[in-house]
Formats: sequence, structure tokens, C-alpha cells
Amino acid sequence: MQTRQANRVFSRKGFTLLELLIVITVLAILIALAIPSMRSTRAAARRMGCISNIAQVNKIALAYTIDSRGYFLSRVGDDRLTLSTARGVNRFRVQVYYLLIREPWLSYSGLKADSKILRCPASQHDSGNETAKTWTRDYAISETTLIRPDYLNPDLPRSAWQSEIGAGVQKIDDVLFPSAKAILYEQVVWHAWGGVFSEQVDLRELEYWGTVGPISAAYADGSAAMLPAARLRPTVIRTPHWASSHFNTTEWGVRGRDR
Repeated sequence: MQTRQANRVFSRKGFTLLELLIVITVLAILIALAIPSMRSTRAAARRMGCISNIAQVNKIALAYTIDSRGYFLSRVGDDRLTLSTARGVNRFRVQVYYLLIREPWLSYSGLKADSKILRCPASQHDSGNETAKTWTRDYAISETTLIRPDYLNPDLPRSAWQSEIGAGVQKIDDVLFPSAKAILYEQVVWHAWGGVFSEQVDLRELEYWGTVGPISAAYADGSAAMLPAARLRPTVIRTPHWASSHFNTTEWGVRGRDR
């Protein structure tokens, strides 16, 4: 008799098959609900890291203006000799794409061309994308720092600007809306791209004007934030010397707004 009672007590301490299935189902549901939240949290943390990086680089860029009589960073001067030839104009114009990985920036900032701070932590640099692996920086300086503000006056008639170069290194004091003028921006937005790299794939969605995701930008007042491309101001087209793009040629250049 005692043995039968003991068996009954022991059997009551275990789980039935139905109970185990219920527990497993509940756990599976909880895990399924938690995974997207965890991914979202990690993605948000990476985006915050991107904002932090570009803000730190921006602080150095703004400090540079203090030590250079107010002028923004440039590598190729805007002297008359340089701007007297098509090759010189092109060198002056495209320097924004490599300013952060060349002198005098490297010596002034103390950074290396492949410093991690020049890249957004949210990007796909280690995702097997060969192009991403060879790209040494994600941020670029806005072309408006190298264009005369009056050249980007949207009311200026074509006859007044068609033959003009519009080149000229600008000063920080020329910025009228510091909290709305982007000095640095995320030029290549890897983290917003959902494609798989191949030699034939169209990578235009990686550019900041074609991305569907947010872009990190740092402003003349020292702040930094992410904003979607759809919120950027319309561009002012000034060809052939200056390309049309959102941050680079917005209305009135450094005297205008980017948001």
C-alpha cells in the first residue's frame, strides 16, 4: 500500500506531455517576439554609434576653422591659377570626396585614413561585401563649403551663372543657420541597403540621395542627427561645374538650410 501511494506522489511531480508542449509553445512565442526587438535595439545602437562618430569628426572639422582664420577644410586652393583651367576646377571640386583621408586633415586631426571613426558602425563593412571592405570612410564634407553662396541663389537667372565657376573656400562665419546646415554627411549609406553585392548590382541606392534609410549628418552648430533623404531641401542645379545633389548644392550654399 505504501509503495502505491509513493508512486502516486512521485507521478504528480512530473509534467504531462500536454503540459510540456504548452511550455515549449509559450517559450517559442516569447523568443519569436524578443528577436525582432533585440535586432531593432542593436540597429538603434549602431545608428547612435554612427551619429557619435560623425559628431566627433565634425568637432575636429569645426576646430580646424578656428585655426585657419575661419575657412573650412580644403586641400586644393581656390587661387586664380588653379581655377584658370578645366583640370584645376575639377580638382578643386572633387576634393571634398577625399579631404578626410588626405593631408592636411590627417596631420591636423591625428587620425589615419582608415580610422574607424570615419565609418558608420551601422554599415555592412564586415558583411562580405567586397566594395564595403575597400571603402575607407563613409563621411564626406559638404561641397557647399567650397561654393560661393550667391552662386547657389535659386533666383539667379541662368544667364548669370551658366559661365561661372562658383568656386571659393567658404568661412564658418558665412553660415546663417548653423543648426540646419550640414557640414559633414554620410556619403555612402551601407547600413540602409538591403541588397547583396555582385559585379552587376546597381549600387545607386548606397548614395545618400538614393537611399531609403536615414542619413547621419553633422551640423555647423556641432550637433549631429539622422534624417531621411525625403526631408532634405530641394537642390539647385549648377552644371557643368557643380553636380546637383541634396547636401552639396542646396539653396544659398552655406547661407541656406539642409533641413
